[in-house]
Amino acid sequence: MSRMLISQRVRDDPRRTVLVATAVLVAIGLIGSALVALAGLLVSPPSAPPAVAATTPAPTARTATWTDTPADQVLTATLSAPSGGWARSGELGHGAGAPAPYSCPAEGTSPAVSLSAAYTVDGAPVSVTAQAFTAGQGAKVQDTLAAAAGSCAGGAAVQELGDTGPGESPRLATASRSGVDSAVLSWRRGDVLVFLAGTPTQDLPRYARDLDGVLGPRLGPVCADQDATTADAARSPYRPGYLPYTVASTVRIPAVATPSPGTGTSRSLPAPNLIDRSAAPSGPRDYPVWPPMPAPVAEPAPPQAPSASPPTSAEVRVPAADTTGPGCGWAFTGMKAPAADAAGLAAARTRAENAGRARLQAASRAWQTEVTRYWTDYAAYEKAVPGYLAYRNAVDSVNAAWAAIDGQWARYRTDLAAYEGAVAARADFLARKAKAASDYAAEVKRCEAPQPKPSPSPSKKPSPSPSPSPSPSKKASPAPKPSPTKKADGAVFRPDDTSLVIATVMNVPLAREGCPADRPDILDQDPPAIPSAPTPPADPRPVGAR
Repeated sequence: MSRMLISQRVRDDPRRTVLVATAVLVAIGLIGSALVALAGLLVSPPSAPPAVAATTPAPTARTATWTDTPADQVLTATLSAPSGGWARSGELGHGAGAPAPYSCPAEGTSPAVSLSAAYTVDGAPVSVTAQAFTAGQGAKVQDTLAAAAGSCAGGAAVQELGDTGPGESPRLATASRSGVDSAVLSWRRGDVLVFLAGTPTQDLPRYARDLDGVLGPRLGPVCADQDATTADAARSPYRPGYLPYTVASTVRIPAVATPSPGTGTSRSLPAPNLIDRSAAPSGPRDYPVWPPMPAPVAEPAPPQAPSASPPTSAEVRVPAADTTGPGCGWAFTGMKAPAADAAGLAAARTRAENAGRARLQAASRAWQTEVTRYWTDYAAYEKAVPGYLAYRNAVDSVNAAWAAIDGQWARYRTDLAAYEGAVAARADFLARKAKAASDYAAEVKRCEAPQPKPSPSPSKKPSPSPSPSPSPSKKASPAPKPSPTKKADGAVFRPDDTSLVIATVMNVPLAREGCPADRPDILDQDPPAIPSAPTPPADPRPVGAR
């Protein structure tokens, strides 16, 4: 039995199995040859001698040597010497999975390369897992793992770090499991995902920036696009949702002639606006004016002008061979670029460019039609402008005539207000003078009235009270002579008399208060004069129009 030895490293990418596929095809070819020889024996005539089987050369054993891909080289170099101050513990691990909560990969999220290592940073342990995915899949895998982080392995709280974190879409996931707090900071560059695991108390953002500062420059020469997006995943024909790769191509057509107005004169687009200002008729007045305001005329509006020229170039998307690949590219993980049908791509490119030129030509024809219609509309606009300008001039004349009448009525109303103010002032003066005369007459009458005479009040002398009897046991000593004591209502006790004298004193004024009455000055003043009443402006309207 023939034997073929092939040493191969297994990868997820179907292109990695090219050697195995070749061996299978060789085996199929050998089996087919045997079948054909057997068929020849079956269809040979019975009398013919049996054919002599050709000698089949023995298969040659070949050994395929595998060279590390750029992804292997970059991740190995980065994790071997991550940054100053990082002390690695042990050897690099191969095929490691992502830490929780990113440890629940969905279908199609297996990495092509996965390395891990443990370190001591600032005296505390951390671990790093770096994974490289096939062309264009990094961003999509990152979004898939982030969406599942809330429920994977018990879930975690995920915080978007934005511009403060490293790489693309940095996130910090924290969780507490069985009393142990953990934190994982993840980020991406192209198709490479990095997971830095530690505790919430460690400065993981700083550690991640230090590590990313080493990873980024090493990816530069071998990763086509470190800022790839989820949309780039559609460029891979090995994944669902494939969209053929396209590039931008600029197509051009010759410029077309600009239609001229029907008059044959050459004009540029847009044509000028022939009305510099609108008519502004004055509003109605509450007094007669003349002449009357003309009937309103609608202001013609200039037509909307098309662009000065149609586009003669446009950018179209045309199919092309995707030799580099999305994300970090095909070669980054050892993939082979998809086979391209050069003739088919050229034909498709031609069709796309011809379609773009056809659209430009259609747009140019539509523009010419639009320009022709514009000149027709502009001619109608030009025709309507003189009538409107005549209306505007008539309005200006009427406004001027009404302004003169406005001035007359303004002066009249000023004079009328002054006249009415003088009339009111005279009436107020006369009212105050009449009141002053009435008040003065009342005061004079009060002062001239006779004064009433006072009548004396009678005095009462109370009966004497009995004298106290002297005490026999003691000799009465003479008491001091008390001073007179005042009583209420003018009563006075005299010490040498038992009588109570009550005196009534009447205060009789010598003259009445406020008398003689003062004569108010207003009684000797003349009322203010009243000017002549103003005459309203004459009615400017003809007699027949009043």
